Amino acid sequence: TALVKKEDLSGKWIYTVVKNKVSLQEVKTGIETVDDIEIINPLDEKIPVVVSGQSELYPNANVTIVNPHDYTH
Repeated sequence: TALVKKEDLSGKWIYTVVKNKVSLQEVKTGIETVDDIEIINPLDEKIPVVVSGQSELYPNANVTIVNPHDYTH
């Protein structure tokens, strides 16, 4: 899941990447299943979402996208 789990955050959040830096973005969720969570607020399709390693990140951390071919709109 792309959701960020941190004790000091209320609500549901994801990390997005702009210019190789991550930032937190609050999201609203809809239907949740074992494998998927629906995000119901609009996201910019051009901005990548971090889908693994979120527990090691913090806002403004520098990142490198290592598998851009796995990124789909």
